[in-house]
Amino acid sequence: MMYNSLKETSAINAQTWNGGVRKEQLTWLRGVLQKAAQSQEKVVVFSHMPVYPANQ
Repeated sequence: MMYNSLKETSAINAQTWNGGVRKEQLTWLRGVLQKAAQSQEKVVVFSHMPVYPANQ
């Protein structure tokens, strides 16, 4: 799990809310974006992060 790897190295973004994206998810998104580009479609990508995490 990405979080555990970050936590082991004391990375600043080792937060449960960090919003990391797995390699499989990025591969899927690239495929969707390529298909949209071929179809000349516009794409909007949304994500969510806490506005004010208590541990920030």
